[in-house]
Amino acid sequence: MRKIYIILFLLGSLLIGCMSGCDNDIKTIREVSFADYTPKEGEAGGIMTIEGVNITADIAKIYVTVGGVKAKVKTCDGSAILCEIPASKIAEAEVTVQIKNNEGENEEAYTFSDKFSYFSVAGASVQVSTVCGIGATPIDGSFLVASFGSPNCLRLDPADNRTLFMVEDKFNGGVGDLRRVNMDAETVETLITRANAGWDRVRSLSWSQDQNTLYMADCHNPSATMPSISYYLRSEDFKIMHNTYLDGTGQTARADVVSCNPYDNTLFYFSRYNSTVFKLFYDVQEWKIEQMFSLKDVLGDQKQPADFVFHPSGEFAYICMWQTNGILKARYDKERRMLEKAELFVGATDDNARDFVNGKGSDVRFNNLGCGCFVKNPAYEGQDDEYDFYICDQGNHCIRKVTPDGTVSTFVGRAKSAGNVDGEGLTEALFNGPWGITYDEENTCFYVSEANNRRIRKIQVEK
Repeated sequence: MRKIYIILFLLGSLLIGCMSGCDNDIKTIREVSFADYTPKEGEAGGIMTIEGVNITADIAKIYVTVGGVKAKVKTCDGSAILCEIPASKIAEAEVTVQIKNNEGENEEAYTFSDKFSYFSVAGASVQVSTVCGIGATPIDGSFLVASFGSPNCLRLDPADNRTLFMVEDKFNGGVGDLRRVNMDAETVETLITRANAGWDRVRSLSWSQDQNTLYMADCHNPSATMPSISYYLRSEDFKIMHNTYLDGTGQTARADVVSCNPYDNTLFYFSRYNSTVFKLFYDVQEWKIEQMFSLKDVLGDQKQPADFVFHPSGEFAYICMWQTNGILKARYDKERRMLEKAELFVGATDDNARDFVNGKGSDVRFNNLGCGCFVKNPAYEGQDDEYDFYICDQGNHCIRKVTPDGTVSTFVGRAKSAGNVDGEGLTEALFNGPWGITYDEENTCFYVSEANNRRIRKIQVEK
């Protein structure tokens, strides 16, 4: 019997030791650890993935901060945490993870050695406000009563930075008129109506080199007897329509967007027919055109652009595609006064590539581009290109910034969130279908026309 007790004692001791050892092994196996996170750079609102082992699937026990700001944890499968990147005022932000144990106590926080880089940061330096627009029916008058049907392309008067010129789309409640906004008098007036002028759908404006002529493109006019590009003179208060080239067929004359090179006053336009760019010029008392190039092989036929903007140096132009969601870049030959064939600069050349992705080059995604403008950046002084490009992203309801190397970030607005809210640019302000944008360098502010809110908004940048 004594032998049996001894054997049982030994077996018990062995079992206890085994259980203890197994428990240690279980504790070792269940120890939480973190390996890495991706992406290392991006924008508020994007998704961050944090990889690790033995992470609890209970997201209520997971606490993630980026730059000290709590990130919303969406899911966790035990090996990867998916969380939404919060807005931050810190450009280079630490990423920290903390897990609660079964007793509800916080485990030691883990901070990754690599910091997260924001493409753009929140701050009090950019404020959005409303200038005018209180209804959905076009009405002239003071800012207290003035309203718009469908605000479209917007240009600052280069000779008077207190005056804006804007065309209204004929769709979405608009009537397609040319209108002028006087910031000093706080009034809106209609200069020429679509009904009187005979144009069909105007959505593009461009200034001449001497700043005294305003060109307008009519993108829908199928008539063989109406030119698709007209112009208006300062000496006539921009109230008399003048015609340019008429081909008699209505094919090459149909212009979607027009742009005048500030270097030598050469005029170009983009026609959706075969996605072709033409040069328009006056020669021996008549207007003529010359085809520059077709992008049908890249874009396909009947692809509609939203804007055509020359760089202030005149060395190249951006063609902003509304349908294919990309910005094309065309170099300018100053000696021959010719535009070279455009190539994709940022975004995509595919109708189905609508999305919101910040980044660089072809990795970027837009959702129905609007108009854009160049703005000189003091930080680039002495570089080959000293200008950023700001563009309306209608479908994502925000304004994006494009640097000279093709890096795209969000300037103002909350991506994919439509609304009508003034306030701080990245954290509070909401837009709805921004289409036109122009910049007042003297007062460091942008003006934005919104198709869906039917308003003109102001973006004030702190000097």
